[in-house]
Amino acid sequence: MGLRNCQRCGKLFSFFNYEVCRECLPEELADFDKVRSYLEKHPKATLFEIGRETGVKRSVLYRFYRSGRLSGK
Repeated sequence: MGLRNCQRCGKLFSFFNYEVCRECLPEELADFDKVRSYLEKHPKATLFEIGRETGVKRSVLYRFYRSGRLSGK
């Protein structure tokens, strides 16, 4: 278990399988649920469309994509 900076707030934390600290984790999970729900209804949506329609920041969407939580072209 190493130290990392939270991808959301920048705070230093002990890494525990997520790239965000425990304080930011509920918001991270809520954003992922919004994105997943939107993609169930619009499977061919682009990252730009997903961000616009869900309000999730593009940087968060890119992080989800890079981590393999979102797949697509």
